[in-house]
Amino acid sequence: MPAIQQIINSRQRRHKQRDRTLTRRLSQITFFVLVLLCLIIAISTIAGTYFFATMLTDTPSHEALLPYFNDLANGKIKPTTLYDRSHQHKIAVLENPNARGNKYLELEGIGGKDELPESIVLAAISSTEPNFWQNPGISLESLQEHDRPTIAQMITRDFLLDQSSTSGGKQFQEWLLAAQLINTYGHEQILEWYLNSAYFGNFAFGVDAAARIYFGKSATDLNLAEAASLMAAANNPSINPMDAPLASSEEKSRILSRMYEQKLITRSQLESALERKLIINSARDFPINVEPAFTTRVIDQLSHYIPEEQIFRGGLDIITTLDFDLQNQVDCSVDFQFERVSPQTSSTEERSSFDGCEMARLLPAISSTYDDNQELSIAADVLVMDPKQGQVLAFVSNSKEDTNQGEFATHTPGTILSPFIYLTAFTRGLNPATLLWDIPANIPSLISDIDQEIDQFQGPVDIRTSMSNDYLVPALQVLAQMDPAHVWQTARRMGLNDLPVTSGKESYELLIEGGEIDLIELSQAYGVLANQGVLAGMYEDESKSEQPNSPIDPQFILGVLDPSGNILLDCRDQITDCYTTKRPIVSQELAYLVTDVLSDETARWPSLGHPNPLEIGRPAAVKIGSTRDKAGSWTIGYTPDLLVGVWAGIEGRSPSTLASSDLAAGLWHAIIQHASKEFPAEKFPIPGNIVEIAVCSPSGMLPTMDCPQVKNEIFLSGNEPSQSDNLYRTYQVNSETGRLATIFTPPALIEDTIFLDFPAEAEEWALEAGLPKIPADYDVLDIATNQKSESGITSPPMFGTIKGHVKIIGSAAGDGFESYQLQIGSGLNPDSWYQVGDVETKPVVNGLLGEWDTSGLNGLYVIQMLVSYQDDEVISSIVQVTVDNDAPEISLRYPENEAKIDSSGTGSIMLLADVSDNLGVKAVEFYVDGDLISTLESPPFAVPWQLEVGDHIIRIRAYDHAGNSNSARIKFQVE
Repeated sequence: MPAIQQIINSRQRRHKQRDRTLTRRLSQITFFVLVLLCLIIAISTIAGTYFFATMLTDTPSHEALLPYFNDLANGKIKPTTLYDRSHQHKIAVLENPNARGNKYLELEGIGGKDELPESIVLAAISSTEPNFWQNPGISLESLQEHDRPTIAQMITRDFLLDQSSTSGGKQFQEWLLAAQLINTYGHEQILEWYLNSAYFGNFAFGVDAAARIYFGKSATDLNLAEAASLMAAANNPSINPMDAPLASSEEKSRILSRMYEQKLITRSQLESALERKLIINSARDFPINVEPAFTTRVIDQLSHYIPEEQIFRGGLDIITTLDFDLQNQVDCSVDFQFERVSPQTSSTEERSSFDGCEMARLLPAISSTYDDNQELSIAADVLVMDPKQGQVLAFVSNSKEDTNQGEFATHTPGTILSPFIYLTAFTRGLNPATLLWDIPANIPSLISDIDQEIDQFQGPVDIRTSMSNDYLVPALQVLAQMDPAHVWQTARRMGLNDLPVTSGKESYELLIEGGEIDLIELSQAYGVLANQGVLAGMYEDESKSEQPNSPIDPQFILGVLDPSGNILLDCRDQITDCYTTKRPIVSQELAYLVTDVLSDETARWPSLGHPNPLEIGRPAAVKIGSTRDKAGSWTIGYTPDLLVGVWAGIEGRSPSTLASSDLAAGLWHAIIQHASKEFPAEKFPIPGNIVEIAVCSPSGMLPTMDCPQVKNEIFLSGNEPSQSDNLYRTYQVNSETGRLATIFTPPALIEDTIFLDFPAEAEEWALEAGLPKIPADYDVLDIATNQKSESGITSPPMFGTIKGHVKIIGSAAGDGFESYQLQIGSGLNPDSWYQVGDVETKPVVNGLLGEWDTSGLNGLYVIQMLVSYQDDEVISSIVQVTVDNDAPEISLRYPENEAKIDSSGTGSIMLLADVSDNLGVKAVEFYVDGDLISTLESPPFAVPWQLEVGDHIIRIRAYDHAGNSNSARIKFQVE
């Protein structure tokens, strides 16, 4: 028993110990849980307090409403007005003329003030917030559905909060402020403010303005049907009786029915209002002193910073980039230019129109004349821009009258796009001196039908001449070489955002008759060239600044002042209120190559003559563009400080009426001269990486004695030519036969003649141009009749091309043979000879006569074998040969060694090489990673290659007619 009791006692002690341990652990856990709950409650309290404190700190005061509505009640809120850049001249007033005379209406007229009619009050409450008088500024519906705000919430949104954010914090602030408004000012005041400030569409703010705009009467005179119609517009401004009469009528009926259901009107009032026919006022144009499209763009750009309703509500001064005086001068110059080509305009009228229009005095003469019986529609678009800031200084557009007045007119670009083709080519190793061929064979097969429309083909031209004179075929040739998709992608990056990146036939037709662009975008793209490769302007919003290729728009606004004259927005240079930016697009050197070409006055003389409208007495880069249908022409050009773009066209009954380039070029001439008079006549700055050397024109290679024209040309450093010209070569010709002279040609008949060595595809053009072809035949041989048949040289052949160690094969034998010797003479008719080998006395029949080491020799040589016989007769055997020990020279232009190529912009690149040989290239082979991809026999040596991501090796091997070969290789990477 004691043992059993001891065991029981021991177990009881263990149970008590376990219970105490469990109790202790439960107590500890409970303590920690309580501490954790306390911490959570404390943190939540602190966080909540911080949240509410932050919300209250960031929440604007409801008292901010008082100044505005006091001014509104006292008639001190003026319409928002657009000014020029000096803030001295009004250019547009954002006010509907029909709203003039509108008044602030009170809920209960005091002191003789007009009173809001009961019909408006009831319609507003019924359609907007039926429980308005009971709600404390917010309602259950507004808490659950964000699209059903109370009247107090709408005032809060319109006047106190920035609605660009829809975060929970903003929603809380809105509820808080709405409740404060009702608590502070009461339901009556809030309703009165709402009805006097709500937006009804068509620049109608406030119910009295809306009544005058839509019904031509004060709101105090509205009937029930008109009141319901207005409240339909207040709830949705696009559903107004002027712009959407059917939808407005349907919504009006729903509002009236709702009013009846809510017992706000009687059955008879409902039926009467439903049957009443509304008489809608007619619309009137707004008072705008500049192009509507300019005003539209100003509002659109400003709306990214200030909500449109706030802009239209009034009280703001918007300072635009427009130069008022310049705008007026451009306007009158365009008018005067039109008058000059109008058959009805007399010389007296022309002279009188100069009054106050100094710019018009600078208009050059127009060569175009038009039949007095033609009915002409003349139109023009003009833009003046500061390319350094991307700011629009003046804009005129009266083209395409059927186009929405708030939009910019678009036109077919045509050859005005060609500089972007050549700019892309410059990025691929070409330069202003690169040789192109303006011949029918270089017209892409997809658009081969245009050859009948080209008056004259120029043959060999360099890029400078082609771009300056607007030659179409060379531009198409380069476009094909560079991959059209890549070219147009480059143009889009420069500002032509709406230009399609097309393929196939459409990609070439952009240069002829396809596509539509507006002058704003085109001028912005040329502005990149004017601004040394930098695109200046503004982003739509801040998020776009983080996207590397997001569009940048020209700048139309400089700042905004609020009703008190305080700066609300400042968009001047170096100010950060707006998303102004300057994005490098191409290098300064590449932009300068294009600018230098476009500013070369003498290069334009072949097509425009001298003088011409593009010469303004100071450095200016300018381009004329045309289209296939000749319905309009472009002229866009710039100085270091200003850019002017012009499109002009004439449309008439007669299909022969074509728009003369004189119209656009003449306007450009006058505008840029007048606009630049305050700026010094400065040259375009030359980047340090530009070099100038003498080249042979038009090959662009180093001059030789045969080169007929040498000129200076600019290149990117390291990209200048290293090979001598091979386009022009001197040949000795028999003046009587026209054949290539030989050693047998009488010296008196031999003439040195320089020939243009054109490729086979240019033969047809050369024939039509009357150019002589290099003779293919040699002069007739005059072999002595007493020559013994056993003696003669059979190898190398007559007129053959040889190199290195040459074995001379033939026979030296016959009756009475005594000896023979081999001699070499230089030139067509050597005046001296040197002996090869010894005098041999052993006869040879169809065997080796001797060996000649031609190492280090090049050019025309004569091999002569003299065979002596015992009767003292000496027989001479002669073979004329060309020695060529020089291998072709190879220079890879694109891509460069170790280059990294981005594959995202285009699917292919053009492999470009310069290959030359003193006696002509026979073949050029292109290898990529060891695979032969193309073999070419004549320049240009350019091969398209589809991009593949990774490391690659290009090897080019060239052969000449003597069998000499050379190769070059580079490494590059596609990313």
